Formats: sequence, C-alpha cells, structure tokens
Amino acid sequence: MVRSCSAIDCANRDTKENRDRGMKFHRNPDKRRLWLAAMRRKGFNPQPDIAICSVHFVGGQKSDDEDSPSYSPSLFSFTTPAMKRKLEADLERYVAAKRRRESTEAIIRGSNSQGNDEPTDGLFCDGTKRTISMQTELTMTEISALEMDNHSRQEEVSALSSNFSGYPTRKQLQEDEKLLTFYTGLNHFTVLMALFEFVVKALPVSANNKLSPFDSFILTLMKLRLNLLNQDLAFRFRVSPATVSRTFKKWIVTMYYRLRSTLIQWPCREALQRTMPFCFRVHYGLKVTGIIDCFEIFIEKPSSLLAKACTWSQYKHYNTARYLICISPQGVITFISKGWGGRASDKYITEHSGFLQQLRRGDIILADRGFNVEECLGLVGASLHIPSFTRGKSQLSALEVQKTRNIANVRIHVERVIGVVRQRFSIMSATGVLPKELFQQKGEGEVAILDAIVTVCCGLNNLCEGIVPFE
Repeated sequence: MVRSCSAIDCANRDTKENRDRGMKFHRNPDKRRLWLAAMRRKGFNPQPDIAICSVHFVGGQKSDDEDSPSYSPSLFSFTTPAMKRKLEADLERYVAAKRRRESTEAIIRGSNSQGNDEPTDGLFCDGTKRTISMQTELTMTEISALEMDNHSRQEEVSALSSNFSGYPTRKQLQEDEKLLTFYTGLNHFTVLMALFEFVVKALPVSANNKLSPFDSFILTLMKLRLNLLNQDLAFRFRVSPATVSRTFKKWIVTMYYRLRSTLIQWPCREALQRTMPFCFRVHYGLKVTGIIDCFEIFIEKPSSLLAKACTWSQYKHYNTARYLICISPQGVITFISKGWGGRASDKYITEHSGFLQQLRRGDIILADRGFNVEECLGLVGASLHIPSFTRGKSQLSALEVQKTRNIANVRIHVERVIGVVRQRFSIMSATGVLPKELFQQKGEGEVAILDAIVTVCCGLNNLCEGIVPFE
C-alpha cells in the first residue's frame, strides 16, 4: 500500500518519483502527539503508522535534536510567509551554533590527544575555570610576524575601500576639473572651497554628525547637480536615507540664507552701463536694466483640493510651481522670486513678488507678451518693452515687425539662462517631478525647501561663466 502524507492539503505520496527527488516520509510513534498538534487537523483519527513527508520540515529534513527547528513539522498550508522566514532564520542560527560547538569539541579533543602538560587559560565551562593544552610548530616570532602581516593587509583593504567610494574626495576634485564640474556644476576648485568656507561658518559644530562638513557639502551639491535619489546617496556615502534627507535640508537652507543676498544682487546703474553688451547698445542704448520671464517646475500633485487648484498650470497641464526671474543684459541673474502656484499669472507674480521695488526711474525692462505690466512699471518711472500684438489688426506694420524682431533678438537670453540653469542642475529639470515635501512650508517665516533649491541654483549659476558676449 502506498503511503501518503497526513498533513492537511498535502497530496504527496511515497512513490519512486518522489523518492528520486529526495522526498522522504517519516514515521515516529514517540512523536505522534507532537506531530498531531502541529498539523492542527480537527477530528482527525489517523492510523498508528501516521507518516509526514519531509516537505513539512524546515530545511527539508527531519532532525532528532530537540533544539532544532526541524524536530517537528512546522511548514503547512496555514503557515504564513513571515513565520516561514522566521523558521528559516532559526534553522540558520541552529546550524551555525552546531558548527561552532563541533569545532570547539574538536579542538578540545585534539589538544587532549597531544598530551601537552602546559595549560593555557581562558576556557570556562560550567562556571569553573579549566585549561586546555595546545601545541603548534610556530614560534612566537613567527606568530608576531603573521599578526603584523595581517594588520598591514587590513589597512590595505581599508585604504582600497576608501579609494573606491561612491563620491569624489577633496583631492580628486582638486586634481580633475572635469570631475569637479560633473559632480558639483562649478568650474574651479578655488570657487568650490571659497563657497564651502563661506557657508560652513553658519553651521553649528556637532560631534554627532555621521558625515564631515565637506562630505555634507558635496552631498548637497551632488543632489542639486545630478538629482540623485536619497537611497542612492545613502549608498554612496554609507549612511541611511534619513540622514541624507536631514543633511540636505539643513545645508540647502543654510546656503539659501548665506547666498541669496551675496550671489543674487540688483546691480547699480553705473556697473550696468559700463559693461553693457553691444547687442543692447544698438537699439536701447545704456538704459536696459533687465529681462524678465517666468519658468515652471513640475511638482507632485498635492493632497489638498485647494492646493491642487492653486498649483494647476493651464499652460503645462500639470501641477507646477512658478518663479519670476530677471537677468541683467550681461546674463547674470539679478532677481528670483519665491515660488507661486502654477495658476498665478505673470502679471500677478510681477506685482506681488517684490520685483517692482527694485526698479528706478528711467529703467527699461524687456519681457514677453504675457507681461502686461506696463502700468505697474510706469508708477515707478520704468518702461516696459514687449513684442507688438496683432490683436485687432490683420498684420503688423513694418515698424512693429522690426521692433518685435529687435526685442526677440535680446530677450532670448533670459530663456537661454533658464535653460542653462536647468541643464547645470538637474533637480530643476523641466521633465522631473519634485516630491511635495519640498514645497511645503512648515511654519510662518520659514523658507520652503523648493524656494531654497531654486535660489541656490540660480546663485551658483552666477559663479559660472556668462552666456551673453560683450561684443
């Protein structure tokens, strides 16, 4: 008669095919009650020769050791995956402990068989101090030499591990300018160190930081430059993702407060006139102060219905944050607003962002058609130049066409600057979607992380070479 497994929902039978696959069927009258309790079959009255296949034992084998997880069957259809993982882990610990015990016993048997009368201290058993004898052909000099060789090899391995870290060291950044540009977006190591020394002074010194100040600084720049995930940065810097998140937020906010008034400044009129590019002098003389435009950054859809409505951009057909940017004729970013919802118009942002307070009488501002703010600029004595409209006309006149062409030839520089910033710092990429925790403002008066990111990226861009030629 072919035996079959007595476990519930198990159809395994003691056939030649199953035996060839290594399956065994176990019977043990002494463990009958224990096995019946493990199977949990209510109303089950088995025969005296009850059998269970090896599939239901952890590791696929039955053990006669009571300390082993395989002493009784435990893998059934009702066993949860979490319980299976726990049983497998228990088996691994049991096997490791058994190997250590067997190794210790083998050492004791080998030392006793040598008959060496010189005892060595350090073996404790049952609360009493015992000694075992050991014999070796190595002298103390040779043992010391081996220990020194082992120590030197460990130091070599540690040095190699540090050399193959997931981020560039200070020496590597100093020696390789291309590596510096790739990871930080900056062009010169001197600029990098000057920036680091300027920012690190504002950070409190703490002994609990897992990263050094310079590594934290490089982590922040790599996040801005490459837009790496926190998990990736955690692996590169050998810290947890939570540490990466805290480090980035602390450094980006500090850089925002230190750099916003240092790297992004409204220029004086004398400096503008002295360095005015030739393409502006031809049509506007020396009176052009800036070129303005708005750009948008895709953000994760907010959970609040009001926030969804305020950030929805009809132009991008997505939830966005909008920023007003102004560049000087030389291509330097002179103003960057705080973030506004994608629903806000160009005119509204210009009126409420603080940009008008920077203007003086006689200034000329160039903009696109959407900036219908000529009246607002007129209140401060400035003038607005935008391309002509065809509204109510069949076509533009020759004078209007020439005027529009002149404006377009120089206004394109603000779009080029925006493109350069997006390309240099991938976190502001036009295709990426930033998580909503970056644009949430925790408290009144505190800067949103996204505002700090945009301001710092614009400030760092001013440290690089300009795109508008002087001649």
